[in-house]
Amino acid sequence: MTIPLYPLRSGIPSANLSTRIQDVIQQALETHRLVGSVVLVAHHGALIY
Repeated sequence: MTIPLYPLRSGIPSANLSTRIQDVIQQALETHRLVGSVVLVAHHGALIY
């Protein structure tokens, strides 16, 4: 389950970015490379996800 804390900034492809992040994390969880995660993404010093 993913719950972004901050809305994505304009100019960032929100659906594409969110989907890509979720896919990468889900794959890592399924292959037991991670047991859990908290993801923050910054762009030019500002949190965007």
